[in-house]
Amino acid sequence: METIKIKDFTGSCFGLFMEGEFVCSDDWQAMREQAVRLAYRQEKKVSISAIKYEGTDEDPVIKEGQPIMQFSKHNDTVYIVGGID
Repeated sequence: METIKIKDFTGSCFGLFMEGEFVCSDDWQAMREQAVRLAYRQEKKVSISAIKYEGTDEDPVIKEGQPIMQFSKHNDTVYIVGGID
């Protein structure tokens, strides 16, 4: 019988990134809430983006793909904009 190796990443295909660095992958509402807090406190580029996997099976690397939402702070307000062109 043939053995087929599978790595299924479809359950976590979006993640929270700050300045391009992976923070976490959680349910949609939790990521939105955390993104708002990070953008407000850290005043850095925060996004919810598609996850790209690189590296090897033994050492996968999570990279930021296409941003879906971008979060930024201006004065005392966090702005959320769509990231898809």
